[in-house]
Amino acid sequence: MQFEHNYFQILELPQCFSQDMELVTENMTQLQKAFHPDNFAQASPQEKQLMIQYSATVNEAYRVISDPLLRAIHLLDLNDVVLSSETTQALSKDFFLEQMELRERFDDIR
Repeated sequence: MQFEHNYFQILELPQCFSQDMELVTENMTQLQKAFHPDNFAQASPQEKQLMIQYSATVNEAYRVISDPLLRAIHLLDLNDVVLSSETTQALSKDFFLEQMELRERFDDIR
């Protein structure tokens, strides 16, 4: 089974750069509690493995959404913008974040 790659959807968050980090943490905590492998002690081995994979996916979603640069890259990826390694190395973190914020302001103006 392939899990959804949209980390915003996994954490039940709006798909935008600006995030309420308290909400991000709260949603991740709720998901981890609900799908913790210990809750599935009586489940089949396949179900246990699925819950372990899902917990890992939730952890990865939290890691990406919590980091502004990774969040920006993930948003670009979700919008089919492909960055080469040369491009990402050439851009400074501040420049990249500024561009994402300007893009969101532009979207809000529309």
